[in-house]
Amino acid sequence: MKNQFIIAIAVAMAVIFGAASQSSAAEDPNAGLFVNLTSGDTGMAGHALVFAGKALKRGHPVVLFLNHKAVLIAAEGVPQTSYQGMTLTDHLTALITDGAKVIVCQMCMKMHGMTEAHLIDGAVRGEPDLVQGYFFDPIYKVMSW
Repeated sequence: MKNQFIIAIAVAMAVIFGAASQSSAAEDPNAGLFVNLTSGDTGMAGHALVFAGKALKRGHPVVLFLNHKAVLIAAEGVPQTSYQGMTLTDHLTALITDGAKVIVCQMCMKMHGMTEAHLIDGAVRGEPDLVQGYFFDPIYKVMSW
């Protein structure tokens, strides 16, 4: 009888804690996604862009900060391989069309010989206040690739 009581308590606690962890892990519809993308690697960057697109389609605001080699994704005319049938630039353009904000690191642009004239429509050169405004905004969750 004592063992049955202990088992019943253990099961009740598992149900209670399981329900609590599910509710605390529930998706916050007001949360935004800040994607810090450093890679121009097709697989890695493609995964990040598709992931961002899925968050955007779920109604979350999305900001992409492209730095290091990822700045080349936002440059007009840079040859690229495809990811899921589209170039990385095409993925980025689709995200912008759907409402994502794209910020391109100005220091990294200089490193690659880029100016604002090289950027695709909708991408903006990053300024510290602009980037940090999103990065430190408590509604945004930060993911890096």
